[in-house]
Amino acid sequence: MVASKGAAIYNLSCKRIMGSTDNRLDVSSLSAGVYLIELENRSGERFSMKLIKE
Repeated sequence: MVASKGAAIYNLSCKRIMGSTDNRLDVSSLSAGVYLIELENRSGERFSMKLIKE
């Protein structure tokens, strides 16, 4: 497991809609749909992936 420095969730228009420096993001308030999530570890490496909320 990679130690987290931060996380952000973007809509498909690349608008940041949620972010956290904690190890958790509460996505319960998001509407159903497809989002992009970007994670940054403590080394500064960034990883992006698709998030599908049903």
